[in-house]
Amino acid sequence: MHRVILPLVVLLVGCSGPVPTIPTPTTEAGTTRPISIAETFMTASMPADNVDSVAVAPRYGWIVSTTKGTHQLRVDDATTGAEIRRVGAEGDGAGEFRRPNGIAIAGDLVLVVERDNARLQALRLPDFEPVGIIGADVLERPYGIAVAPTDGGGWDAWITDNFDVLSESLPGNPRLAERVRHFRLTDDGTMVTGELMESFGDIEGNGALWKVETIAVDPDRDLLLVAEEDERRMGLRVYTRDGRFTGRIVGAGMFAAEPEGVALWACGTDGGYWIATDQHPARTQFLVLDRESLDYLGVFTGEVTANTDGIGVTSSVISGMPSGALYAVHDDQAVAAFDWRDIATALGIRVSCEAPGDEGADPSRTATELDQASTQRR
Repeated sequence: MHRVILPLVVLLVGCSGPVPTIPTPTTEAGTTRPISIAETFMTASMPADNVDSVAVAPRYGWIVSTTKGTHQLRVDDATTGAEIRRVGAEGDGAGEFRRPNGIAIAGDLVLVVERDNARLQALRLPDFEPVGIIGADVLERPYGIAVAPTDGGGWDAWITDNFDVLSESLPGNPRLAERVRHFRLTDDGTMVTGELMESFGDIEGNGALWKVETIAVDPDRDLLLVAEEDERRMGLRVYTRDGRFTGRIVGAGMFAAEPEGVALWACGTDGGYWIATDQHPARTQFLVLDRESLDYLGVFTGEVTANTDGIGVTSSVISGMPSGALYAVHDDQAVAAFDWRDIATALGIRVSCEAPGDEGADPSRTATELDQASTQRR
């Protein structure tokens, strides 16, 4: 059993209203309802922060979140949720931020997308030393970021640019071809520089990107998942890393609210699962997808977590959570932690990277059986 640390103010906000239902695929056993899984802990509730996105730094045992309201990075202990430090202040200088949004950790770099400074800023761990500003001459209204290593020792970074486009010009607006900006980052050990490689996005058809924020990458599958948030077209558009729409949309009709967090729980280059969230104000629903096929495997909620923006996932060992963890923003003011073992056991999927034999959900399991499995872990 895991101890759940939940400040009273979080409980009052997060438990309002019933858990909503969402359409889910129908198997031979019928429709699967969301499973409730207890949060392992919750960080302190700070409403003024307006927390947006979270990244995991297993090497240091940290979770690092962007706070749009206070224009900072918030560093919390990945094991307990205790706050460790704050980084930055409002401004446009190095080490300062204006409405930091997307965040990624790449090696010893923290990469922060600033919407209102319209740039990507690089800081070096463990001291959060500012070492580079990228894209200030290109980006207009950036939000999300996905990062993958290059063969040359640098990093590829894909950033969503949600600049305003008049609704009456959709579809077919040529500016939609610039919804995703691909930069190549070079790190000489002192400074980080970046070069714009290309901008892309379909301008019409199913692959067009109307309202974008979250983007995620699986470099071993050569794919990007881009969350389309427009309520008429919600779902994950599947692109290749060089900007070609594959023709596939994942999760269409399955999100109860805008799709937001998307992250990969990876076991090497082969195994793993995608987690994708909605931003429902009553209770966040987490969809679990197979890494290889992108097929739906199940859905769960926390007991409290709601209105989630960003999520971070790791399969690395976190103290007390040997199979890794999922961290999800709760209601713009805190971060909830879930032990991966609780998620995997509840859904009947792979519990750890060291146990390949337990991989794969059984679609014939009924909702009652899944609920019983969840209860056994609590």
